[in-house]
Amino acid sequence: MMESKRIQILMFFGEIDIFRSIIFWFIVFLLFVIHLLLTICMSNIDYIGSLGAVLTVFGLLASFTHSLYPSLKEELKDPYQTFNDGLFQLTYHTDTSFVIDSNFRSLVNPQEAETNNKKYTDMVKRKYKGLLNTYLLTIIGTFIWAYAGYFEFVLLSFTN
Repeated sequence: MMESKRIQILMFFGEIDIFRSIIFWFIVFLLFVIHLLLTICMSNIDYIGSLGAVLTVFGLLASFTHSLYPSLKEELKDPYQTFNDGLFQLTYHTDTSFVIDSNFRSLVNPQEAETNNKKYTDMVKRKYKGLLNTYLLTIIGTFIWAYAGYFEFVLLSFTN
């Protein structure tokens, strides 16, 4: 199944292997060190508070890995798979409402299988695109919440 760019982003965050896990925790540690140095250099404890917001984003991404990703990976399978004699059989579908029309059959010809697989793919993409938008909105909002106060001088310079 051809995935959209948004689905590919979700797949990237979902496929955490041991190497990516090390990179993930290294980035968290690096962010801690940066925020600790900013706290010391600027004498402003708010940077540690900002780190808390950034860690919330990392927690959100980590929760995706363990809770949502297995469903995503399973739902990305085409429901109609090759059977025999050039026919395709409905071998997998996660959504019980996958019945596309009233003539739903287990064995179908290749054209019908391709059409049904595309309809199913579109349904899954719509579901997860909306979910990714929710994740992106949460991440962007969290970063604004974490760092907006540090850019107050930019807004004040325009009002004077």
